[in-house]
Amino acid sequence: MRERRREIDRMFDYRYSQLLYVFAGLIWAGYLDEGLLAGLSQDKRDAIRRDIAFAESR
Repeated sequence: MRERRREIDRMFDYRYSQLLYVFAGLIWAGYLDEGLLAGLSQDKRDAIRRDIAFAESR
């Protein structure tokens, strides 16, 4: 149970400094569609895509 709580806490960490990682994790897990982030700047979307690619390579 404790591990599941930690997983949820990581998935929904709303600190500003962690949001790009949270978005990448939610997209990778299938909970969020990348198209919904169209309002973000291109460099932020690129960073999210790099995080997703990194997660897929693991």
